[in-house]
Amino acid sequence: MRRPAFSLVEVIISMALLAIVSVLLATLSISIGRRARFNDLTTKRNFVLAQQASRISTMPLTYVAQLSSGTTQMLVGDFTFNRVLTVTNPATNRWRVKIVISPLAGEFRPDSVQIDRTRPAAGSPLCTTC
Repeated sequence: MRRPAFSLVEVIISMALLAIVSVLLATLSISIGRRARFNDLTTKRNFVLAQQASRISTMPLTYVAQLSSGTTQMLVGDFTFNRVLTVTNPATNRWRVKIVISPLAGEFRPDSVQIDRTRPAAGSPLCTTC
């Protein structure tokens, strides 16, 4: 009595299909890993940019007037970046601060935000006798 068995051709075809599927899955997992790293660093860059912008926005105006332009290497968590601060005084009682975040990871471009701060007018616009 003959037992049913696989032929050599069937085994070779199944091994070839398994190899093709394995290569496709490996390629997919590598691309997903790269995308995850890119998204992770983009999220960290955006967080740091928002953090630095909030810091300047909430700073007392006298401190903003004392800021100086320059580059500082900083570390937040495991994210290392260069912060380029450019402070200009385009008009009386007005300061413009531009913050540029440049990640040290070479595959990312810098991102920036610009903040305008002004000294409030003397008196209150709601007070007619001031």
